[in-house]
Amino acid sequence: MNNRRRCITSFAFTIAILLASLVADGSRNASAGQAPASTPQAPTAQPGSLKAETRLVQVSVVVHDKSGAPVRDLKKEDFVVLDEKQPQTIQIFSTETNLPPTTPPPVLPPNTYTNRFTSHAGVPNSVTVILLDGLNTSISDQAYARQGVVKFLGQIQPQDRVAVYTLGRDLRILHDFTNDASSLVRSVQQFKGRSSEALAASSPRSSASLWPQNFVSELSSLNFLTAAETQTEAKFYTENRVHETVAAMKDIANHVSSLPGRKNLIWVSGSFPIAFGFDNAQSNVFFREATTFDSDIAEAVRALNDASLAVYPVDARGLLTSSAYSGTMGSTTRSNTSIAQESRSFQEVAVDSHMTMEALAHGTGGIAFYDSNDILGAIRRAIDDSQVTYSLGYYPSDIKWDGKYHNIKVEVRRPGVKVRARNGYFALPEPKLTPQVRQFVIAEVARNPLDATGIGMNATAQRVGDTRTLKTGVLFDLSGITMEQQEGRYVGAVDVVMLALSDQNVVLNAVDQTFHLHLSPEIYAKLMKEGASVTKDLTIASNAVQVAVVVRDANTGAMGTVRIPMADYFAEKPDTH
Repeated sequence: MNNRRRCITSFAFTIAILLASLVADGSRNASAGQAPASTPQAPTAQPGSLKAETRLVQVSVVVHDKSGAPVRDLKKEDFVVLDEKQPQTIQIFSTETNLPPTTPPPVLPPNTYTNRFTSHAGVPNSVTVILLDGLNTSISDQAYARQGVVKFLGQIQPQDRVAVYTLGRDLRILHDFTNDASSLVRSVQQFKGRSSEALAASSPRSSASLWPQNFVSELSSLNFLTAAETQTEAKFYTENRVHETVAAMKDIANHVSSLPGRKNLIWVSGSFPIAFGFDNAQSNVFFREATTFDSDIAEAVRALNDASLAVYPVDARGLLTSSAYSGTMGSTTRSNTSIAQESRSFQEVAVDSHMTMEALAHGTGGIAFYDSNDILGAIRRAIDDSQVTYSLGYYPSDIKWDGKYHNIKVEVRRPGVKVRARNGYFALPEPKLTPQVRQFVIAEVARNPLDATGIGMNATAQRVGDTRTLKTGVLFDLSGITMEQQEGRYVGAVDVVMLALSDQNVVLNAVDQTFHLHLSPEIYAKLMKEGASVTKDLTIASNAVQVAVVVRDANTGAMGTVRIPMADYFAEKPDTH
């Protein structure tokens, strides 16, 4: 088990589970004197019971004319959505642009922290995350990729809002969203990257590659004897890379999910360790025993699509000139090679990372860029895709949520236009979590450096006298919680967890409670407008550096997180012993 999973596991099992019921009588409404929550408009629901199995499918669409310019004047009636060739009723429609808002964000009260992007100045509905993938990229290709990204960042436009993250041993923020070119360039230039031990270990090596060519035949039998051991080791590291990459994509999707428009994830990578298609079993043909990653891919694509986050994979290797590859876009062809050559690199077997890039791009509405040295141009085109986007939402009719992939086709009733949208979704049933899995999920999002924004929330903190106790409150948007109508009341469940963390993300202590909501229509309407709040006292250990506040929809798993730095309240340096 790698370090991240080991850390998460130990982290998860330190959380205590306390269950409680909350009958809505007005005692849990917004705290006195606190600003009302900014609640987005909830989708219009059909009369009767709102069931969790009937989920909204949202599709972000870009439309261009013959010259490649965005089409800006389309209406809801111009679109047709087919789900498995069946027409669907578009119930939610909006148009978004990449222009920043014209009104300044609201000023937060003192000692208030938020995960709402609307509270950050100049953040538009469309943002772009550039992910420098060091986990799956050689050190030399990382340097080439950084050069291309730096060139682009030096030319960003005033309307661009860009963040740069890196993926290595873990996911890290180099710079969060801004249009300050000099600040972004400085952050990327200062980051030098590091060799990926996991990538190197994913490539089984043949003993024949260490000897002159005339000895290869004699060593062939030795290769067969050692193949099983080296492939088992390579398989272990490859599987870890798959899980880490998928987890990073999900984390980024959760971070930007609260923004209403289309978002871009420009994934600059040298490889991806699996080849898959949405309609087939996902397996790595490198291994004699097929290794399937169906659930990993399905969960990642679902998170990306739920957040309207389009993936634009950019091959960090640039223009490939190896004789092992053909020059055809999107395909590779193996040449006749010796045994020694056959064992050189995992990237030279019949696993086509370009096919994976294409599949991820098509599955989320993006474009894959490879066999080109123009990283700057690829990033520019990806960002320009979001000049104008249309968001379509529908509740699928007669759909079984059985985990299968459903094909979507979006058409526009206007001749001569080009339409691009994701080509489907996984009809995954809502997960039924055990207490142990619930702990693991909350622990994973709590230790993530990116705030989850699936539930909009503000957190407040106040030191209690001279003690090391914080009165910690959270005000969250009830619109992010799935509610069912039962016998005239709105029913749902919310997990609220507050965790004091060390600088190593070790849980020092926590309070954890599940609130079962049974709201009258009057209370429900009030909380939808003002937000729902919970306040708890939390003891702060001497070596705590932050408090992570997590709100989770107990039915759907949607989450929001906010972090409170302890340096704002306790001047003492943390005890490192």
